[in-house]
Amino acid sequence: METQTLQEPPKTEAEIAAKIAELQDTLIKIREGYRDLSNCQGEIDTKYNQKIEKATAQRLESLEKWRDCENEAALRLKQSQLVQIDNDGVHAMEQAKERIFQLMLLKYEMLAQKLPKAAKFFGSQNCPFIKTVNVELLKRQARVGIDLPNVPLMGADETRDFLSETTNQQILASINGTELKIGDNVFSVGTRAVIQIGKESPISGTITNIISSTIFFTPNEGEEISFSVQSINLGLVSFTK
Repeated sequence: METQTLQEPPKTEAEIAAKIAELQDTLIKIREGYRDLSNCQGEIDTKYNQKIEKATAQRLESLEKWRDCENEAALRLKQSQLVQIDNDGVHAMEQAKERIFQLMLLKYEMLAQKLPKAAKFFGSQNCPFIKTVNVELLKRQARVGIDLPNVPLMGADETRDFLSETTNQQILASINGTELKIGDNVFSVGTRAVIQIGKESPISGTITNIISSTIFFTPNEGEEISFSVQSINLGLVSFTK
């Protein structure tokens, strides 16, 4: 084992001064080394801080873009829903007006048949409503107002009272499944038939479908039209083979 030799302490003033100078040089070197280490660590900390700040800024920018996109999407959805609500409202109003007008046409036609002289008299007067009805009847050829919507405008009691006031005819037409029975005649899908609407000329064609209380009829030359069993029983439409 190597024996460490201890230095003897300085004895003279010159030796003491030399030792002090040596220790001062050592202290200066230690301070410089610490300063260099501190500077190096500062550079490292600065780089990491810059990276952290850059990553944080990028994340914040990404969140800002995401928030803007979400806000824009929400505004577009809101605008789309508002437009849809407005369109639905307009469509509902148009349907309500059309249904009411169809019912008025039906009542007008039936009363005109029951009271032809009164209908002729009022038709000769300068009445905007009568003019509108006549124009609509001429345009639609009395085919509108026969079929009521799925949700009736009149209740069951009102309908019975209305029918009892306007006709005493026995119900002749009925639908059983996909067959229409009028008296002794039976019509089914594909049956050739001749229909007559009011006092118009007879129309030849084919029964193309029977659903619930509605008969769909396609003329030989023309588009498909539909009639309700009620219109047959009221005498507004006649079916023959």
